[in-house]
Amino acid sequence: MSTKDRIIQTAALLLRKQGYHATGLNQIIRESGTPKGSLYYYFPNGKEELAIAAVEYISQKVINRIEESFAYSDDPYLAIECFMTNIIRGFTEQENERGIPIVLLAAESKPEHTQLHTACKQEMIRWQKLVKEKLMNSGYEENKADELASLLHSMVIGGLSMTTALKQTTPLEHVKCYLRHLFMRDE
Repeated sequence: MSTKDRIIQTAALLLRKQGYHATGLNQIIRESGTPKGSLYYYFPNGKEELAIAAVEYISQKVINRIEESFAYSDDPYLAIECFMTNIIRGFTEQENERGIPIVLLAAESKPEHTQLHTACKQEMIRWQKLVKEKLMNSGYEENKADELASLLHSMVIGGLSMTTALKQTTPLEHVKCYLRHLFMRDE
């Protein structure tokens, strides 16, 4: 693994565990085991630039998980149920899966961190677009697919936020249980 990747992965883990303001550059340097000069070499604009790279790294992991789940089944309900199962399993089994969702990093960012906020927003839009495309490929009309993708995204983000705060997966399990109601088609 390259030095740059080690810095990004360490920053991503710390940002998820602690949030933007509680994560310092010195801690990232120390925990990544990289020289201070490397951080500033790869991220000359500082913490916000590194945080954006970390958000993109986290987002790619989420996108990979979405795509894996969507490959599980052509049925969007079964695919999204698989995705939820994987999120819950990751939260209970892997400490690095726990932590602050990207939406909370966006909310935590100050007005002067517009680039970080924009990066978080763009990544969330990418996730929602993947769900919308899956729904449209499964026969949903564009407006309905957009509505369902938005609702599902809101439910998952809310469930993740509550699961993080409560340190238990019950909110995510409730989201998973309610999924079938979202995918009942009007007859």
